[in-house]
Amino acid sequence: MDALKNKKVKGSYTNNIYGISEIIHRIRIQAKLSCDEYILCQTIESFQVKSNSFSPDDIYRKTGFEMEQVKKDLVPRLIIQGFIRISENGSKRPIVTEKWFNLFKINSTEFDDFWIDKNGQFGEAGKIVWAGSKPQAKDRYAKVRQKFSAEYLLRQRYYYFKFLEAYNLKFMDSPRQKMMGTVFLNPINMRFDEDWKQQLKDLKIINESIYKEMKEE
Repeated sequence: MDALKNKKVKGSYTNNIYGISEIIHRIRIQAKLSCDEYILCQTIESFQVKSNSFSPDDIYRKTGFEMEQVKKDLVPRLIIQGFIRISENGSKRPIVTEKWFNLFKINSTEFDDFWIDKNGQFGEAGKIVWAGSKPQAKDRYAKVRQKFSAEYLLRQRYYYFKFLEAYNLKFMDSPRQKMMGTVFLNPINMRFDEDWKQQLKDLKIINESIYKEMKEE
């Protein structure tokens, strides 16, 4: 705790607060962390994974937290909760524990549930339903899962496949190719987050309208 001694920060430092924090509230709530607790763990981790030492001023510039708050309030609470411990080397700095890192780990079988049709929902049970690089798709899945639940991604997969099936039945002369798993999971384009359920409904309405017009003719 020596490294987080209570140091008064000069008022001029307020112009030097440069940190940007992104909170994944699903994980924060699951871990029963306050926003401040989550941000402090995230900030300490950012220094820790780069093997960088940090000072009280560094914490302030990244978060705006005064050392009084960090030393006497946040760190003690996080130690009790098991997300932070004090390093045993000479620095005596707080470091995040395995409990914090585990919040962001993906279950070893979870990705396979997404990659493989385990129940024969789309044809043959046990068949791989995505094309493309599995390692790259798994990496993107892990990133996407920080913000979206496994259940949501499976549901989106279901509606996408059903949309694709309905589309290709309707437009047999110009069918769509199934996008690769890496494309579907791209965290930038976010194809997985499109409203495939609504697109499926719209396609069915179009089909019904065309069928009705054909009958009237």
